[in-house]
Amino acid sequence: MTDKQKEMDYLFFMFHDFEITELTYNTAVLNMTIRIPWGQLWNDHDYLIKLELTGCNEMNCVYSEFLNTVENLATNFLSSEDKSTNDSKVITYLGLEVQRHIFHPPNKYELLCNSSKNQIYGGGHLTFTAENYKLFNKEGIQVELQQMEKWFDEYWKEDEVT
Repeated sequence: MTDKQKEMDYLFFMFHDFEITELTYNTAVLNMTIRIPWGQLWNDHDYLIKLELTGCNEMNCVYSEFLNTVENLATNFLSSEDKSTNDSKVITYLGLEVQRHIFHPPNKYELLCNSSKNQIYGGGHLTFTAENYKLFNKEGIQVELQQMEKWFDEYWKEDEVT
């Protein structure tokens, strides 16, 4: 595992329970905007971080869509159908919240997600390859991983107090 892969693995460890608010995918670059709760530290409850992943030669999302058929509603039984897409607009619409991730060497990442935006989706698995990354704050200024680690530690320390 390269140093960048170790950093990305740690970064995805820090990014759990965070909503993917926007996703774009163009020619081996995956841009992901994530709403993080750390903004509570600055009284900004809509704090966004942009993650730019390069070397992204594949990206796919398998997600569950609940089937609200007459039979299901009559029996209070909710069934679902798994669907697959690599359309970044569809993935954005799902309202995925990252719960945890799995690293598949040499360069594949899988984000295991719930869905909170729309109650007809039961979550999904967003899988992509990546070789490198850059982080940007909501003003578009690049942020180093060390700064993210400080905010991560500060947020969880604050959470323990309350």
